[in-house]
Amino acid sequence: MRQLTVLYDAYCPFCSKVKAWLAVQPQLVPLEFLAAASEEAQRRYPDLDPAATLRDVTVVADDGSVYTGPAAWVTILWALREYRAKSITLAKPGMAPFARAAVATASKIRAVTAPPRPGSGIQRPPVPALVVNTPPRHLNLPDLPRPQPRGPGRGPEPDGYGRACDDDRCGGE
Repeated sequence: MRQLTVLYDAYCPFCSKVKAWLAVQPQLVPLEFLAAASEEAQRRYPDLDPAATLRDVTVVADDGSVYTGPAAWVTILWALREYRAKSITLAKPGMAPFARAAVATASKIRAVTAPPRPGSGIQRPPVPALVVNTPPRHLNLPDLPRPQPRGPGRGPEPDGYGRACDDDRCGGE
């Protein structure tokens, strides 16, 4: 491979920031960026589904190979000098879940930040619910102490580690 074309959603603020970051990274294989589903992208790659290229980042190599989803991200990292070793690690079968998780996280950020495309006929998937993991009640974890005001006349003075020192455990009174 001598060049990679990255099809990205130019309408998505998150995608555009990632593209700008990628563009300034030292590259071992040059990256070209092309707006997904654009007239130029459809002219160059008529066999690619424009809606699919908007859903997932798509990388097209100069040899005609097409990479999508986690494979596209691993391929992009492989093209960058500082991230080639990491890409080789992520390409190993045992690391696939981590690559998929990273792409899923980026997709959720994208879904939250990208505005709908007016008049495009391409619908964004619904924003996935964010799940907050809380410990089960049966663990009987203690409640966390509330922060105390600090400073002269406002409560205990902090110890050398920035913690309030007001009991026997840290030498306070």
